[in-house]
Amino acid sequence: MSSTLTKISQTPGSWGGTANVHRNTYRIFCVLAGVLNPLFGGVYQFTDPTVIDPPWARLVLSVGILLLLSLSYMVRWVEKNFIGLVRGYFYVMIVFIAGLTMANGFSPNYALGLLFGFTVMGFAFSLGLQKKLSPLRSYLLFSVMMTVAAGVLTYEPEVSLLIVMVCVSSTALVIYVVAGAKMKVEDSAEASEHRYHTLMNAANDAILIGDPESGLFVDANEKAIELLGRTHDIISRMPIGELFPAKNRDRSLALFEAHVFKGESLNDGITVARQDGTTVAVDLSASLIDVDGREYIQGIFRDATERHRYEDQLIRAKEQAEQLLLAKTNLLNNVSHELRTPLTSILGFAEILSESLEGRDKEHAYHITLSAQRLFETVNSVLGLAHLEDGGPTLDIKPLGIAHVLDETVALLNPIAEQKGLSLRFLDHSGQAQAFADEAGLRRIVNNLIGNAIKFTKEGEVEVEVSADDSYVLIRINDTGVGIAPAFLPKIFEEFQQESTGLSRSHEGNGLGLAISKRLVDMMKGSIEVESIKGRGSSFTVALPRAATREEIATGQAPAAWVSRQNVLRGAAQS
Repeated sequence: MSSTLTKISQTPGSWGGTANVHRNTYRIFCVLAGVLNPLFGGVYQFTDPTVIDPPWARLVLSVGILLLLSLSYMVRWVEKNFIGLVRGYFYVMIVFIAGLTMANGFSPNYALGLLFGFTVMGFAFSLGLQKKLSPLRSYLLFSVMMTVAAGVLTYEPEVSLLIVMVCVSSTALVIYVVAGAKMKVEDSAEASEHRYHTLMNAANDAILIGDPESGLFVDANEKAIELLGRTHDIISRMPIGELFPAKNRDRSLALFEAHVFKGESLNDGITVARQDGTTVAVDLSASLIDVDGREYIQGIFRDATERHRYEDQLIRAKEQAEQLLLAKTNLLNNVSHELRTPLTSILGFAEILSESLEGRDKEHAYHITLSAQRLFETVNSVLGLAHLEDGGPTLDIKPLGIAHVLDETVALLNPIAEQKGLSLRFLDHSGQAQAFADEAGLRRIVNNLIGNAIKFTKEGEVEVEVSADDSYVLIRINDTGVGIAPAFLPKIFEEFQQESTGLSRSHEGNGLGLAISKRLVDMMKGSIEVESIKGRGSSFTVALPRAATREEIATGQAPAAWVSRQNVLRGAAQS
């Protein structure tokens, strides 16, 4: 097969379709009529020299039909009206043969010749029919009438006219019925071809059909015509090799051949050549298809120009994003040093001043300390979020006693709650349950959540509760604070989002605490949810995958989720 495709660019030709089948059929008949007509005349003369059969008449009819055949190739009008002209010749021939038969007294030889001529020309006439049977019907009726007239006008015919009439009428009927059946088949085939081309042209991709034996394209849809910038006539006789640019035609043909006949993928892509010499990058899928027992190559081409442009834009955007990320990392590292260092000094000296000053000066030093601490927390939050976005930190996730971490955090934040006159309670219902968590990350999560609860609660209490089920350790922080509006709940874990904004906002903060908490919980394979009623309080729930205690492991009562996780870890370690 490779030799066929290698010769593609050198193979001229055209698709052997059905567009000229009727005209070509009549041309074959012209050749046969031009040869057989004089031949029959010679045979009659040889067998019976006394017959009335002028050779010049047969010669004129032969020369006439051969001349008409020649003109059909040279004169456009004759080619266009060729079928009609040949049909006129059929009428002349039946008159001529019927006349000879009558002139020779309806002898058996000429009666047989009349029946032969009638049959041959009737079937030849039917081969050129298009859509209508009426031309054939008129010809057959005319031929039967000429035969009947010749028989009636013959004095004492040598054969039975009844037999001749029955034979001629029966032959006419058979020809008419067969022609009708043939026309139905052609109509069905034409309808099928119409559906085929409708489907081809309705496709959004270019479709080309090639013949692997001749190495030529045989059909193309409208998208292919548009893609290649060539007419259908040019494509339908174009060697497949001309589809590819000349400079890399051999390589493209080799890839195309391996794709079609061996099923190899086209990872390198394909470029096709247009009529004007430009090239188009395409995505190609081609395969062999079977049509009526014969194989064809079906190629589906899609213009890949936009896809390549989009991919190039994505690559450039990725490179720019990486450059921006690097620049942001460098900036944050500088900010970390340039802000944290002076803030540490400000906090240290402010605390020293507050201890050595009295009165309003001591109060001023206290406010300096508070502002510096607020700025220090903001810097830490921004840098912490940036660090998370960069893919870090790497968490040390392991079985951890949650109640111990919560107890310490509550004790640390209890003075702030007491300053506001709030009750901060810790309830442990976990039964010493452990969760898979990173201790530093968990401390930051609960510190953010409890701190927020205290900040947004003016009176009442903040309750911290820990419990456990078979799969998770649940941490709940409930408060009686201002609550969250339903419209804001979907944004609660987004960066830099606060329900009160602008200069009139009621609480300080940067809107990063919950976003950082959500990221850390996700990294620990847990979940965080919130429920709130505006004006009545909020409840945040953190669920972390449960681990087993030593007692549960020893007694074989470890949670199913813990056993499953341990098996996964063992499998990963063994692999």
